[in-house]
Amino acid sequence: MSSAVAGAVLLWLTAVFSGEAKSQSFEKCEKQLSAVLPEFNRAFGENDPAILKQGRYLKKLNALRRAYAGYHASSYLAEDSVARIHNEAVLLALSGLHYKALQQITSVNGGAERGLVAYHRGLIYLLAGDFAGAARELGNTGQPNAALNAMVASGRLAGQSGMTGFPGNTSGLPDPDGKLSYNRGVLLSRAGDKQGAVTSFTAAIVQNDQPAYRMARGDALAAAGKPDAARTDFKMLAGKHPKAMVRLGHTLVRLGAFAQARQAFRAYLKTKDNSFRNEAFLGLANAFYGEEAYAEARKYYEMLASYKPLAAAGQQGIGNVALAERRYGKAKAIFDGLISRDPAGSGHAYLGRAVARYGLGDYHGALADFSQADTLIDVSRKEMADILVCRGYSNYFVGRIDAAAADFGQAAELDAGRYEALAGLGKIEIDRRRYAEAGKFLNAALSYEKTYDRLWTNYGNLLMHFGMYEKAFAVFATAVKLNPVSLNAQNGRGITLLEQDMLEEARSLFDSLVRTNRGQPFLLNNRGIVNAYIGNRFSQYGEQKSADRSYKLAERDFNLALETSPAKKFYHVNKGNVFRYWEQYEDARTSYQSYQDKSALNNTAVMYAGLERLKDARYYMGVALQLDSTHRAFRYNMNMLARDGGRAKEMSRFVASARDSGPYSEISLKYSLDGYVTLYLYDYEYENMLFPGRHHLPAPLKEIAEDYLIPEFDFRLLPYAEKKADVSRKKAVRSPRIKLKGRARSGTKCPVLF
Repeated sequence: MSSAVAGAVLLWLTAVFSGEAKSQSFEKCEKQLSAVLPEFNRAFGENDPAILKQGRYLKKLNALRRAYAGYHASSYLAEDSVARIHNEAVLLALSGLHYKALQQITSVNGGAERGLVAYHRGLIYLLAGDFAGAARELGNTGQPNAALNAMVASGRLAGQSGMTGFPGNTSGLPDPDGKLSYNRGVLLSRAGDKQGAVTSFTAAIVQNDQPAYRMARGDALAAAGKPDAARTDFKMLAGKHPKAMVRLGHTLVRLGAFAQARQAFRAYLKTKDNSFRNEAFLGLANAFYGEEAYAEARKYYEMLASYKPLAAAGQQGIGNVALAERRYGKAKAIFDGLISRDPAGSGHAYLGRAVARYGLGDYHGALADFSQADTLIDVSRKEMADILVCRGYSNYFVGRIDAAAADFGQAAELDAGRYEALAGLGKIEIDRRRYAEAGKFLNAALSYEKTYDRLWTNYGNLLMHFGMYEKAFAVFATAVKLNPVSLNAQNGRGITLLEQDMLEEARSLFDSLVRTNRGQPFLLNNRGIVNAYIGNRFSQYGEQKSADRSYKLAERDFNLALETSPAKKFYHVNKGNVFRYWEQYEDARTSYQSYQDKSALNNTAVMYAGLERLKDARYYMGVALQLDSTHRAFRYNMNMLARDGGRAKEMSRFVASARDSGPYSEISLKYSLDGYVTLYLYDYEYENMLFPGRHHLPAPLKEIAEDYLIPEFDFRLLPYAEKKADVSRKKAVRSPRIKLKGRARSGTKCPVLF
């Protein structure tokens, strides 16, 4: 180092005081250094560089400078150059002049104190951000805290290269104030071992309960999915540490304590600390979003959208609010923008766009986006239920029934009241013709959702499938009240009016429905059944002409229905019944054979029973019972066939006239012309269901965790060599002043320089 640079450093050291060169002892310098180091280390422990600019620290630092300047002035000799260069480097480092300190200390090798100088050189490398140099110097110095600081250097170096810097075996090493345990926790947390990190942070707290340790443990607990425990740590610190208030607020948002979270964020915003101001605004937005106060949430999200570090989170929040308000087009546009700017880091944006596409009816596109965000769909979290419902219906509408059933099942497990999922499962069971299971799901859905007409209509159709017409009558009445223009609900109401023996009301309703919905085969078929029953009633009254008119109306309706929808061959069964009433038995048999199901077999058996061909009747009824041994009408008819024909007919007519309210359809007995149950096949359709979304996507949480390692700067000063006392000191001799005679005020004049 040149003498000019050394002189400049000494001039800087003495600039804080003028002309002070009092003798100072080395012990005084050490005492002042021991006062500076705790404050210096506190700045790194709390990750707050501002501490080094505060008056408290600067006052102690200036006292150290003065002490050392005095010591240097009184004790320095040329042989102390190594100690002087080292000490000046330490003072420069403590003053924040890290690069000058590094330039100074790298100019010497340390001599007898080579190990200590190398160690301090490593510390200064660390301060200057040269972590490779720090790790190299600190490795073999043999100083007590070398391993700790080498861990910090290696960890910082690994952080630069994207590695975790996971420490090796550190057991048995000095752990000043728990820093070793803390740093181990940081590195474990980086490696993804949050529980291991919590254990290490706890060990550090046991040793020395520092705010940084509790803050770090709270962060690790929150990341490990233990917000309750994290809240305890943050709450202990929130009174004195503003950044703990922000952490506490975000933890409370995770816990759903939105009002308390808002209090925490507002308390922070009242402090003078601005480090996490925007994070606090994000927290406020998330709290309002959690409370479904979407206008307030949007206001804060929009504030963040122009702040670059949190712009994506702000846009994500705005998109989430748009989804919650079912503004799918706007939401999709926002998520499109986020994905185009950062395709790799837009998992949550893909999730949001998937829901938006679902809402817009783009089910294939929705499934493509759901697959991009698959890792974010945590099926253990209740708030994922709506996501699973959206994916479930998307799967259903593209024909992936098994995948849809799996999604609906998981959604219902997460949220027992998720009626959309229950309804979806019910519809799938209907499609699979598992009607009993379908009824359970739809009934469960109706216990949570009572305002969706299609849910009521489908449930009513199921009740009709099981012959529970009286209960279905009330269900369809509710469906029609909710949506008077629902054709399927009105159709079900018409059928149940018929089954309630309100024939005129049923015919009037179907006449109106057919008139306003021309060409609908199911309406024609069902009106034909009403006309057939009215014909039977006229026949019972002996009014054969009126009966024939009704039968002709029924036949016309069945023919029109078959012309419109020839694939629905079960209409032939109903048409065959009319032929039987007209005693056109061959036409009836042909019609029944057109649709060979159990109902046609039953009606064929009834026809042969009316012709007193009991053997044939029992045969066909037996086949029907083989197909469905539990069918009540089949069992009833077989029971009648087992008796003497005339007595059976007489008994069945008696039951019909008594309006038996037993397990069989009343009108099928009441208007039976032969005493047996003739089956008509109603036509009704189960509707696809699509519920208004209850969207509440995960809020754009911002991790506040400060991932920093804490070193131990244990600088020491080197003393100058001890000097021997100077016994013989030359006495100052003054020469006498002799006044010489000369030219008075004359002679050569000097030029004026200043």
